[in-house]
This record gives sequence, C-alpha cells and structure tokens, in this order.
Amino acid sequence: MGRIEEMRSLTEHLVQAHKDRTEALEPLAAETASQLAGFHADRAEMAAEQRERLREALEPLAPETASQLAGFHAARAEMAAEQRERLMEGRRQLASETAAMSEELHEETLGVAEAWRQMAAPITRERLGGGEKQRPARSHTDDLTAIQGIGPTTQKRLLTGGIRTFSQLAKASPERVKKIIGPGSRAGVKEWIARAGALAGTG
Repeated sequence: MGRIEEMRSLTEHLVQAHKDRTEALEPLAAETASQLAGFHADRAEMAAEQRERLREALEPLAPETASQLAGFHAARAEMAAEQRERLMEGRRQLASETAAMSEELHEETLGVAEAWRQMAAPITRERLGGGEKQRPARSHTDDLTAIQGIGPTTQKRLLTGGIRTFSQLAKASPERVKKIIGPGSRAGVKEWIARAGALAGTG
C-alpha cells in the first residue's frame, strides 16, 4: 500500500503543479496577447502614417512631373517634325540634283550622238556611192532695177526668164530680152544691155 500511496501522492503533486503553472501562465498569456494586439495596432497606425506622409510628399511632385512629361513629349514631337522636314528637304534636293544630272547626261548624249553622226557622215556618203553630191550654190541675183527703164515688173519677168545678173543681161540678145519681157514697152532694150555690161564690168 505504501507504494500505491506514493504514486497517488506523486500524481496529485504533478496535477497540482500543472494547475499552478497554468494559473501562473494565464496572466502572462493575457498580457502577451494584449501586447501583441497593441503591437499590431501600432504597426497599422505607423503604416497609415507612413502612407499619408508619402502621399503628402508625392502630391506636390505630381504637377511638376506631369509638366516635365508634357515638355518631354512636346520636345520629342518637335524633334520628330524637324527630322521629317530635314528628310523631306534632303529628298527634294536629291531629286533636284538627280534631275539636273539626268538633263546634263541627256545633253551630253545628244552631243556625243551628233559628234558621231558628223564623224560617220563621210563614211556613210562613201558607202552610198562615192560621197554626197554637192548641192549647187544658189545663183547670185543682181538688182536689175538699178538700170534706168527696168522696173519691178520687168525685173520679175527677166528673173523668170533666167536673166538674174547684169552679166547675163549683157550677154543676152535684144530679141531674147524682148521675148522675155513680152509685149509692152520694148524701147531702150539695147541701152539696158549696154548699161548691164557696164555694171558687170564687161561693157
């Protein structure tokens, strides 16, 4: 029985010790819970205060930041416009220079073609049969009205009849001249011939 009593006494002692420890920890647990609650509340309050301070600190910067951003966008747009204008000006200048070079090249090509044509002309004439025949020079015509008695109408008839110079008139017979000028005033034909000879230097 002694051993049983001893075990019962030990058990009661352990239970009482646990009860005493629990009763002793209850105030500590309550205090700890209260401290934790206060810590969480303080932390929440501090976080709210920090957020408010940050908002107050950033609020004045918002307009300035917006202004800076607007200025940045405006400057970027202006730079883009200038770059586009420079690019267009470069393109216009390039087009102008290209057109001028094309015109110069065209003129040079025409000049070279003309030079080749002139150089090849003699060869072409030789191949076509010994060269191009020389065109007869246009006959000289004297002013036959310088002879007294020959007017514009008579001169026209003489030219049509093949008498164009003083020398031709000086060599023509009176009969031929009369035949050419037709009916009308034929007086002085011999004087015309003589005067023509003097003007031609053959009289």
